[in-house]
Amino acid sequence: MMGDGFEYSAMGYNANGIFWVLLIILFIWLYSVLTTKNRTPEQKHHKNNSNNKVSSPIEILEKRLAEGKIDIKEFNRRLAHMKKDSSK
Repeated sequence: MMGDGFEYSAMGYNANGIFWVLLIILFIWLYSVLTTKNRTPEQKHHKNNSNNKVSSPIEILEKRLAEGKIDIKEFNRRLAHMKKDSSK
């Protein structure tokens, strides 16, 4: 009995599936290469600090207060501790 041309052997299905998987992987890789190629070094290595400068301990403490991670009492306690340590 002759087929209508749509019959595949087991090898045909596997080769076809492998082809599409490899093609999809190729497109994902190509997309990632093209989208990261035009980034500046600052964009590639982006940190929480947007201007990439080193923050002083007091600036970090002020930021934590502004974000609500610590209250004013804790802020003053830590600030007094930092000033006491810096006077030594």
